[in-house]
Amino acid sequence: MALTACGGNGKWTREGYFTDDDGNLLTITYLEDSEEKGWYVGCQFGEESYGWTLFPKGGNLHGDLNPEDKDNPFVVTISEEGEKDVKMEVESGKTYIFKYYEMADTAKFSVRINTEGDGEFAYAEEGEELVFDEEYPTQTAQLNLAEAATYTMKAKAHDGWIFTKWTKNGEDYSTDEQITVEFTEDVEYITVFK
Repeated sequence: MALTACGGNGKWTREGYFTDDDGNLLTITYLEDSEEKGWYVGCQFGEESYGWTLFPKGGNLHGDLNPEDKDNPFVVTISEEGEKDVKMEVESGKTYIFKYYEMADTAKFSVRINTEGDGEFAYAEEGEELVFDEEYPTQTAQLNLAEAATYTMKAKAHDGWIFTKWTKNGEDYSTDEQITVEFTEDVEYITVFK
């Protein structure tokens, strides 16, 4: 994975996995195969997680990582920090410094699962129970896997929305709310609600 500086050309190129001193996590990945090409930014702060596609603005990434919840925006500006790290400034006034880290040698590929629209999903490895978290609905997840694994994923629309489909790497995949898939390589699944 190459890490390079974006300089003043307005392009963002830094990607990978990042963590801060408090154990918060940040992932930045370029989504070339999605309907709208951009940088997926996912972050986890304890039990809270946010994630959305952002676009370069003045050499930084800027936007709302929680756009589906108009009452609880999470607007951030992400900029380069040093040789490999990134700084995330939240509109509320907080600033986080995330240090780049290499994925563990045992992790061979990454699986991203996201939502588009107002809904959530649950996922479980083969043999485990599929459970929706009522207190903290799952709307984004990333799995770093060392070997092929079979997972079941189920979508659930929120009030006023309906599930329409799953996509895989930007292509229509299934119209079944529950799917079982074998993960064998880097991939992104999105559950779409209208």
